[in-house]
Amino acid sequence: MFILFNLSAWRKFYLMLQTWVSLWSFLLMYYFVNCILLCNSTGLLLSVCFTF
Repeated sequence: MFILFNLSAWRKFYLMLQTWVSLWSFLLMYYFVNCILLCNSTGLLLSVCFTF
């Protein structure tokens, strides 16, 4: 019974972790793409974006 509860808790934790990882990777990708577009449109160097 304890093992089943443990597996259920681990599954919930894993799903929560997966959701957070996908959310953060989406945010990072969104920021990265916006940064590249901004740098390309203004003609700035890409290194300027990575200092923000």
